[in-house]
Amino acid sequence: QYALALYYKRGQGTPTDPVQSQIWMRRAAVAGLAVAQRALGIAYEEGQGTEKDPVQAARWYASAAASGDLQAMHNLAYFYTQGLGGLDRDGLQAEHWFKMAAERGLVASQVNLAIVQSQGQQYSIPTHFSEAYYWSGIAAKHGDPQAARMHDVLGKLFTPRERDDAKAKIAAFRPKPVDAVANGGFDVAPEAFAAGAIRTPLTSSEVSSAREILKGLGYVIEPEGMGAPATGTDIALDQGVRAFQAAYGLKVTGQADHELLAALKTVPH
Repeated sequence: QYALALYYKRGQGTPTDPVQSQIWMRRAAVAGLAVAQRALGIAYEEGQGTEKDPVQAARWYASAAASGDLQAMHNLAYFYTQGLGGLDRDGLQAEHWFKMAAERGLVASQVNLAIVQSQGQQYSIPTHFSEAYYWSGIAAKHGDPQAARMHDVLGKLFTPRERDDAKAKIAAFRPKPVDAVANGGFDVAPEAFAAGAIRTPLTSSEVSSAREILKGLGYVIEPEGMGAPATGTDIALDQGVRAFQAAYGLKVTGQADHELLAALKTVPH
């Protein structure tokens, strides 16, 4: 069911059909497959093959998060920071779910956990600068530019000895085990179906969308006064794509493709 949903979503061996994709994704989600529950949550959040429904999105993110899906943990935490999907704005729940994903190596959650912990009052929780320094350091180590800037700013609050102690803790960090199936470890179409599939390149508008998201996340940094080039190689985009792919565990190609765009759409921005 999940594989069939992916074929319809990606146009593998069949025309792209977001409505059919959503139907089959729901069947897989109801059957208890965490990665399908997360995908269904995204579909409801973004209106992919269905009307937007943040309440349903929150429901499916919660189910997937409880089953071990890291991106669902992250998305659920974000909903709690904003009070989306019928959820109360709850800093403790946001911190909990960001931390669950951060401890298992999700860089975006490490960044957001540091933000929540460094701005505790805004989220009605205690402020923990030392924890924020720790998690921003781990995310910065994996190439996240926003985390690197935050880490530098927070570092000014500590003594050289405290910074050295934190550096040792950061170096010793090892992510907790992750359930591969719950996180889409089999997220590849069987060869029998994929052999004849044709993957179309991103349209120019999709490339522009990916570029703007990357720019908003701090991965595309352009020379002052310059935007995306009208023609020729987009060096800033290439570098931004590579940094994002490395930070989020994707194959580092430097190419703006469907896998990149799908990953970008799951990251709050």
